[in-house]
Amino acid sequence: MRNETVAKRTATASYIENMLQQLGVLAVRIDCDFLVLLLEMAQQEAADIMSKGPSTGRSQTGKSRGDDEFSAEELAAIFVQKYSKKR
Repeated sequence: MRNETVAKRTATASYIENMLQQLGVLAVRIDCDFLVLLLEMAQQEAADIMSKGPSTGRSQTGKSRGDDEFSAEELAAIFVQKYSKKR
């Protein structure tokens, strides 16, 4: 039963990653840079779920456990750095 749950989780994450990629293409076409960044981050999260297997879970605050968490300030800096060069 546990393998079935992992397989469903992986398949669902794969579907989500694919949908996010398609949404990203649409967002690029209409120059929604911040939305593109958010979609890319969500797509990477889905890819991580597929590659890591079972989740490490979420803490009671709702944040993912791990070293790859970013503060709002860090995310804003990434956005500015990545997209300020385009304009």
